[in-house]
Amino acid sequence: MVVSIFGKPKEHSGSGRLQPLEAETQPSKQRTVLSNGTVIRGKISSNDHLVIDGQIEGSITVKNTVTVGKNGQVQADVTATTLNVHGKIIGDVVATDRVAIEPTGSIEGNIHSPKLMINEGAHFRGNIDMTQKSAAVERPATEEKEKRFDLISDTSKRATQGRPPLN
Repeated sequence: MVVSIFGKPKEHSGSGRLQPLEAETQPSKQRTVLSNGTVIRGKISSNDHLVIDGQIEGSITVKNTVTVGKNGQVQADVTATTLNVHGKIIGDVVATDRVAIEPTGSIEGNIHSPKLMINEGAHFRGNIDMTQKSAAVERPATEEKEKRFDLISDTSKRATQGRPPLN
């Protein structure tokens, strides 16, 4: 006898008990699926893997993987560990591990991720920042401006003292 509930078919053990599904025995592999035809407007936050085949407008923050399926249409800023795009995203994307745009995928917005894979046939329009997010956040913009000013001042001083400017 084969039994299937929200997962792969499992063989009946013959002992009168059903074998547990993977998601029940391994909570880290749980996922939330927004199926085709589902429309959500608002803010989504989750610790689980999120699979989107419907439509979302708003913002998405997931401490795991987000997969936008071929039918998925997202008009939101997305923050996740890993992002796999087979559908369409309009909005900025931040991934702490990687972003993969598959051949049917499309992103129109800025990407901030240390790793990026754009497959042949994929569509992307925006800017890419592949610096580590923690490094970018640790140094405030004013500190960076001060360093630039110090460098310009040092170059000017060297030029007025008869030394060649630093390049």
